[in-house]
Amino acid sequence: MKLINTISCNTIEEPRCCSELCQAAIKSLKQTGLKSLRHIEVFEDNGQIILRGWAPTFHLKQVAQTLVMKTEGVHHLKNEIEVL
Repeated sequence: MKLINTISCNTIEEPRCCSELCQAAIKSLKQTGLKSLRHIEVFEDNGQIILRGWAPTFHLKQVAQTLVMKTEGVHHLKNEIEVL
């Protein structure tokens, strides 16, 4: 899948310069203190947040999605997190 106008990829462990929306989404994930979410990357594509990476359980995949959807400014989210 090719993303057009994608803003920097960021992980919870190693955030890089990115949009305010990405930063807010990463902050929401990081505030949980759940180390299981550290393998998730956050992208922004034309205002849509995309979550990629992996989580150890389906429940944690859903936790990440729910947290990011509650983030101010996030209206569209695509969850591509794999459960391993």
